[in-house]
Amino acid sequence: MVHLWLGAIEWIEMGLPDDDELLSAAGNLVPCADQLRELLESFLRWVYRPEIHRLLSNEAFPPGTRVERELPFVARDGDGLIEGRADRVLYIPAWLSWTGRPMSSIRVTPVP
Repeated sequence: MVHLWLGAIEWIEMGLPDDDELLSAAGNLVPCADQLRELLESFLRWVYRPEIHRLLSNEAFPPGTRVERELPFVARDGDGLIEGRADRVLYIPAWLSWTGRPMSSIRVTPVP
C-alpha cells in the first residue's frame, strides 16, 4: 500500500492526490474500509514527518533535480540479468556532472 501511494508523489510541493484518489488507487487490497482509512491516515502522518517530507521535497536537492518514478531497468549480474523497476530515481545535476550517471535507490527482483 505504501509503495502504491508513494508512487503517486512526484514532489511533495506539488501536493498529494486527495484522499478519495488514494483510497480508490488501493482498490481491493484492503477489504475493510475502516482499516483502509486507518492505513491512509497513518501514511499521511508518516509522509509529513520531517525526515520523510524532506526526502520527498524538491527543495532538499539542487536546482534542476528531476525525479522519475517506476523506471524500468535491466542490469548484468555475472552471467545473468536482473530486471526490475527503480521506485524513484533522482537526476541530480551536481551528481551527474561528477559521476555521469543518476543517483538512485533501487529495489531489484531477480528474474528466474
